[in-house]
Amino acid sequence: MTAITANGINLEYETFGNPSDPAIVLVIGFGLQLTGWPEAFCAGLAARGFHVVRFDNRDTGLSQKFADFGAADLAAAMAQKMAKEPVAAPYNHVDMADDIAGLITALDLGPAHVAGMSMGGILTQRLAISHPELVRSATVMMSTTNHPSMPAMDPAAQAVLFSAPDDPEDPESVVALGLKIYATLRGKGFDYDVDSYAERIRNDLKRSPDLLGYGRNLLAGIAAPAYHGHVNQIKAPTLVLHGDEDPLFPVEVAQYTADNIPGARLEIINGLGHEVFSPDLAPVMIDAIAGHCAGN
Repeated sequence: MTAITANGINLEYETFGNPSDPAIVLVIGFGLQLTGWPEAFCAGLAARGFHVVRFDNRDTGLSQKFADFGAADLAAAMAQKMAKEPVAAPYNHVDMADDIAGLITALDLGPAHVAGMSMGGILTQRLAISHPELVRSATVMMSTTNHPSMPAMDPAAQAVLFSAPDDPEDPESVVALGLKIYATLRGKGFDYDVDSYAERIRNDLKRSPDLLGYGRNLLAGIAAPAYHGHVNQIKAPTLVLHGDEDPLFPVEVAQYTADNIPGARLEIINGLGHEVFSPDLAPVMIDAIAGHCAGN
């Protein structure tokens, strides 16, 4: 892994495959480092003829932190947004999408295929709107346009996702919360090994123990301007990948995304929730993403 200056900040990234092959840039979701894209998954895409780039979003993993801002006060931010006041934040999703543009430009990857999951899918859409010349194709996974008419998240699942560990200073408390989140959000169609996933969380904590950046990533979404009215401007061929058991974004959310991005194709995966790529799930996602990118 290595770091590069993109959009004026330092981003940590890692590559797989032949640099002369078409690039796929993977944009991870909230609460995950670049390791959320498993090595086997990245290698699988590379074996299909792609130069794969995974990176840490700003304020997470080994990318640049914004610790001077302190911990995010999400309740205050929501109150400011509801009052139509400016939301105090060190950055927003527009800046994070510009990070991807900076990464593609600095590594001379463009135009690149871009695939994002959850928050990464939001950033992928924003990138395709604001930097269309850099996006060869887009894959939007387990994500949303954040249109206000869409069904709300399951309240119980949302409460678990946004909860804090009992003891933030105790790594095993963080691991326990991570396992609880995964058990709550995953679908019934794909197996995962609890012990190996727990070890994955422990390794991420060793890699980067600072968790406050994830709250600032959430704050970035609250502070960002709405973009759902602009998704019809996306010109990149778009695949919307979604699970029929996603408790955060019901299928209607994905259908809206596909209906409002010109020419987008919706693929529903039975038994998929809102989850990281287990060894059981990874081959399904490789086939879908590689097929879409190869066709565009």
